[in-house]
Amino acid sequence: MLAIPLLIIALLGDIASAQDTYIQIEAHPDLATAQERTRTFAEILNDVKGFQIGTRWYGIALGPYDRQTAQSRLNALRELGMIPADSYLTDQNAYARQFHPIGNIGISTSDVTPKDNDRETISDIPADSGQTPPTAPTETRRQALQKELLLTPDQKLELQQALRHFGFYQGDVDAVFGSGTRKAMAEWQESKGYEPTKVLTSRQRDEIISAYRSALASLDLRTFRDEMAGIEITLPGALVAFDRYEPPFVHYRSINDSGVRVVLISQSGDEITLRALYDVLHTLEAVPSDAKSKRSSNRFTVSGVGKHGSTFVFATLTEGAVKG
Repeated sequence: MLAIPLLIIALLGDIASAQDTYIQIEAHPDLATAQERTRTFAEILNDVKGFQIGTRWYGIALGPYDRQTAQSRLNALRELGMIPADSYLTDQNAYARQFHPIGNIGISTSDVTPKDNDRETISDIPADSGQTPPTAPTETRRQALQKELLLTPDQKLELQQALRHFGFYQGDVDAVFGSGTRKAMAEWQESKGYEPTKVLTSRQRDEIISAYRSALASLDLRTFRDEMAGIEITLPGALVAFDRYEPPFVHYRSINDSGVRVVLISQSGDEITLRALYDVLHTLEAVPSDAKSKRSSNRFTVSGVGKHGSTFVFATLTEGAVKG
């Protein structure tokens, strides 16, 4: 008579400890971004998994755990700021195909002791130089990644803009730290005498962002609104000034020997007008023959570097007019 109740209790115990609970930490609409973010999390956390969610989303999760362990781990990682505050518990039924890890490939860093050369490198300063060595604590690459994960999208955008401003990054400013951004970080680190870890420490981020903001301040960026052309644009007031109208163009001349010139365009038109402008631009001497171009039915960009310097052109078709 006692066998049945004992069996039921045993089964309930197995169910309660089932390893079927995950901590959902992020989701992205494209696989490339999800893979990049998954690899980043996997460098600082154990049990990182990547799954397809439905047909259009890709999720990053930790697990699987039993429910009690998952809740405890969720609370602890939130408290440490190592996962987003909106992370939550879910079960394995929420996920479809797994994209990370593949096979037996996985990354576990809980037992890894940072090596000396994994720390931020500080250039030696001679004792008699009169300079005071930096006193801020160094960060391991793992610690730097942990803090990077807490950056807001706006902070990531600004960092990419800073890397682009100083000539280290040529990719899209999209707040996604892919291979191009990582390469740019390493090149900036090398230029400053740091070890090229591809992950900026907190102090390194502060250094490049401060330099970037100082550079922007020196440009005297202002919003110019040209009523005749119907265009509003931010231009460096320290480098250019209004020159003349030459319909459909508005010219801004270079000042202080900056070498910078800006030409605005505004004219009525349609897709044919936009295409004609695109074709004409490629015949101008200021546009390099090997300039990179992107074109759609309602906009285009042209950029390149030639003997006359760097050129960037943008034009869009909006409300029956070509603006650029």
